[in-house]
Amino acid sequence: MSGRDAQPSQPPTTYREALDWVYSFSDTERTGAFVRDRDDNLRRERALLAALGDPQRAYRVAHIAGSKGKGSTSAMLDAMLRAGGARVGLYTSPDLFTFRERIRIDGQPIAEEAMMRLVAQLQTAFDTLDPALGPYITWEVATALAFLAFREAGVREAVIEVGLGGGRDATQRVRPPPPGGGGRNPHT
Repeated sequence: MSGRDAQPSQPPTTYREALDWVYSFSDTERTGAFVRDRDDNLRRERALLAALGDPQRAYRVAHIAGSKGKGSTSAMLDAMLRAGGARVGLYTSPDLFTFRERIRIDGQPIAEEAMMRLVAQLQTAFDTLDPALGPYITWEVATALAFLAFREAGVREAVIEVGLGGGRDATQRVRPPPPGGGGRNPHT
C-alpha cells in the first residue's frame, strides 16, 4: 500500500491483471490531471528504483530528448544498435496498439509473462516505500517496469525516450554519474 492510494495488490495471475495494476495509478498521459506537484517526480522515481536495486545502472543508456522526432530517433538508434549485434532495450511512448510495445527487447514487445513477473516485483518494492512520497503516476511505474525488464533481459544498451515531463521526467534517473563517476550512461 505504501506509495499509492490503493489497497495492497496481489501478484497478477494474468496479463490483464498486471496491466490493470499499472493503470491503477494516476494516468496523467491519458487524463492530463496531475495528482500532486510534478517536482516530486524524480524523488519518487529515485526511491522506487532504489527499492528495485537501481536496474537502470545495469546497461548503457542513450537518453533521447527534445520536442520533435524523439520516437523516430529512438527507433533508428535501436535498429542501428541491433544491426551492430547489441542486445537492446527500447522504451517509448505512447503505444499504438498495446502497452507492451512501449517496452521492447531486441525489437520485440515485452512478453505478457515477463510483464506479469515484473509487476509482481514492482508490487513488492511498493510495499517498502515511504508513504510520505505520495501517490505515483502510471508513467513513473511504467518507466521502472521498463528499466527492470531491460535488466532482467540482460540488454547491453537501452534507448530511452523522455516523456512529457522533460527535465522532471521519471526517465531522468538514467542521468550519467558526475564527472569521475565512470560515465556508464551517456546522454544523447
